[in-house]
Amino acid sequence: MLQVSAPGAVFTAGAAGPVEVVPAKSIPELVQALAHQKPRERWTAAETLGKKGEAAAEAAPQLVAALSDRDVDVRCAAARALGQIGGAITAIAAQATPELLRLLTSDSDGGVRWGAAEALGNLGPVAACALPALLAALEDDEEDVRGGAAGALGKLAQRGLAAAPSVPGLVRLLADEEWQLTTKPTNKTTLQVATNQPQNNH
Repeated sequence: MLQVSAPGAVFTAGAAGPVEVVPAKSIPELVQALAHQKPRERWTAAETLGKKGEAAAEAAPQLVAALSDRDVDVRCAAARALGQIGGAITAIAAQATPELLRLLTSDSDGGVRWGAAEALGNLGPVAACALPALLAALEDDEEDVRGGAAGALGKLAQRGLAAAPSVPGLVRLLADEEWQLTTKPTNKTTLQVATNQPQNNH
């Protein structure tokens, strides 16, 4: 059987075509799924909650708890979800920031550190305490983490935070050939704006 997502529902299809329509999970059901025994169910729930933005605010405590999940994909998805939700709700941002900072500085998985960096950049001024850790992450061994930290610092700089102390590290990253080849054009533009560097769209 094949499940195909559609707005508000999931269609379960067999060889003969759609045979069952499964309603999309409600936020309480997604919260419950964060405790599912299968990691895939947990990280899918976290990812879906993040896409709902501030409408999923009630899930914040469970998402914060999921930052300590044993599965790296769950931790990463929970971090990104909190960035998507907490960016609009200061209380959630304040609740999530210390745990995201912990992941950024101590998690052994590069993907999780990247997700934490991205989330901190989305939280705005509440995440100002994470600036030293984001600056340090510009020297991370993992290219994705360096890029995530740079993107976060760029976003914070655009909101009036971190511009001066972060500029040298961001400029170094803009000169990093590996990062230039692999990062999204929007990431480059964000850093160029934050550091007042000339933009090259070619």
